Amino acid sequence: MKKLSKRLVHHRKRRFNSSKNFRNKKPFHDDSTFKRFFCLFTFSMCHELGSLITALNTLVIYKKDESECRNLPERIANNTEINGELVGKLNRYRYQLMVLAKIMEKREIQPSDTDCFSGEEKSFLNLRVVKNESEQGTAVEFNYSLSHARAFAIRRILFFLSELDKLKELFDNIRAEDYPEHSFLLAKLILTIDESTRHFRYLLNICHNSLIFNPSLIDENVTSDNSDQKKSRSIIETEILTAVTYLGLPSSVIRTFYDAEELRGITVRSEPFLLYLIIKNIISNAMRAAELNNVPLQLEIFVSRTKECVLLCFRDNGCGMDSATIKKLNTGESYTSKEGNFHGLGFQCSRKFAEQMGGKLYILESEPGLGSKVVLELRISN
Repeated sequence: MKKLSKRLVHHRKRRFNSSKNFRNKKPFHDDSTFKRFFCLFTFSMCHELGSLITALNTLVIYKKDESECRNLPERIANNTEINGELVGKLNRYRYQLMVLAKIMEKREIQPSDTDCFSGEEKSFLNLRVVKNESEQGTAVEFNYSLSHARAFAIRRILFFLSELDKLKELFDNIRAEDYPEHSFLLAKLILTIDESTRHFRYLLNICHNSLIFNPSLIDENVTSDNSDQKKSRSIIETEILTAVTYLGLPSSVIRTFYDAEELRGITVRSEPFLLYLIIKNIISNAMRAAELNNVPLQLEIFVSRTKECVLLCFRDNGCGMDSATIKKLNTGESYTSKEGNFHGLGFQCSRKFAEQMGGKLYILESEPGLGSKVVLELRISN
């Protein structure tokens, strides 16, 4: 396959930083950078954790019903640690992390939103309400101790990781298909446990200031060499497959096109988990757009290259969007549709993740009712 259209290639308005600056990125020690990445990853993580908590709550309900409980794996049905108290605690701690991230970002929240913290927790965080009077009215802000907030977050993350390890051990070697009455629920739980664990480990590294984004980026071959049986699948293929599996899509709805000769031997800079989150968000948005367009999802992924980067162009058959919405998303604004179906937060997180890998993510073109083309650029590592 030839390179993508000149329009796609010339869409790139600014060049990447020099490879020297790219390699010399230091771990973030300044407060503003820590807060930015903590908030980005917390919002991304809380969405996945919400899915896990919902699935656990459904499991708790089934365990209380004798007929439903009989159809569950014995060790899960007899486990007393999965109960309403655990689900409530997980939900409360999840909400605490989300509120903490909103306070760090200075988003508009109400004093009542901090009711998820006990008096002792508020005292530890030095959390105080400050009202600022202005011409626009009274704005509510919060004073807090950033070092204590970091310590508080680490404590909560370690609790989540501990509980997730217990759940992982409980679900170990359970095959969802062996329990047809609850196969979907069990499969969802197994997937979200792994997904949430990956999120929390990443978030813990951010809190410990031990996450070095750019120097640790992994070089992987873009295409697999079929002549070498021992060669692992390329990083792009791996993360697309992982995202499709997690979202429960049949592989037939996604087709990938590339010229093997054009891409042979090319390596890209990418952090596997960040790349996975970006691809998953793009595919998830395409699923939602196809549903709104009342059509079965068909997603095509075209892989090409320029001198400096590999381009992944995702073309879907969804509901599309108007030029005003494209502009908002490409310039970093959050967007909420009138129907509330698309808030743009996941796309903005993905944009930031792509930029941190030295790449870019943007909507190339879209028309209402005719689908969208989303482009992910990954820097070639030479």
